Amino acid sequence: MRQRGLVLESGMRYLYLLLISTLIACAPPEAPEDLQLLAAYIFTHADDEDDVELKAGLDNLYAWMGQEHEEDIEEGYQINLLGDEAVSDLEGVDFDLTEDLIGAAVAHESAHNADDFAQVMIAEDWSTVIVDQYEYYDKTYTEGEDCMVERDCMVAKANSESELVQLTISVISKNRIQYRWVETDQGWAFVHRSWLTEPPIVSSDIVEPKSQFFLSVVLPRDPVVRIQATWIDTKILGVSVPKNQVVKTMRDQGDSVEVFMNENY
Repeated sequence: MRQRGLVLESGMRYLYLLLISTLIACAPPEAPEDLQLLAAYIFTHADDEDDVELKAGLDNLYAWMGQEHEEDIEEGYQINLLGDEAVSDLEGVDFDLTEDLIGAAVAHESAHNADDFAQVMIAEDWSTVIVDQYEYYDKTYTEGEDCMVERDCMVAKANSESELVQLTISVISKNRIQYRWVETDQGWAFVHRSWLTEPPIVSSDIVEPKSQFFLSVVLPRDPVVRIQATWIDTKILGVSVPKNQVVKTMRDQGDSVEVFMNENY
């Protein structure tokens, strides 16, 4: 399957929208310890053969969201770095989780349910969601493409390769993508994680992307809440990307997906 346009799972749009902004504002606040641990925990267990630990993490995240944290996380949080155990079993290169890896999380409420999010992430042509971002985006499913949206299967997996051009800088990246349905005590949650399987090929020395890991969780609350988290090791002109800009880009991207669903579902 070939798709053109913005794709959530590549994560590379985050990096290059950051190029456009030169304003470095104050960083978002440190997250409560439980959110930091939960984000890494859910990422770590997203592909477990048994979903018991993943379900426990999602139930705890649901409970955390119910403790009057909704407004805070909508503004964005810093989150701790991933531990080695989170990436030790990932397909790809040997990941070096250096101190340059930064993390951020953001959430937003949605008028749409997890089924709609699954449809957007798995089945839609992303060039109809946000256009003019990629020279090309190829996504090839290795599992679950035809059964995941309808929950006839619980897992879908894919590989992607894309070329993104921003400010005349070309970036070719490869990602591994995983989607999963989990039945929690509150209803069906939709989990999505991805990571760069190798350092991207960049046409300029200005940008140095090394590692990026992404997590998205759609929780069955009323209204539905989608939480995004990313851990990223990228430098622009030798300086790590500011966390507040990572938060803003995730928030903007989430808003764009919501607009698409409002217009089409």
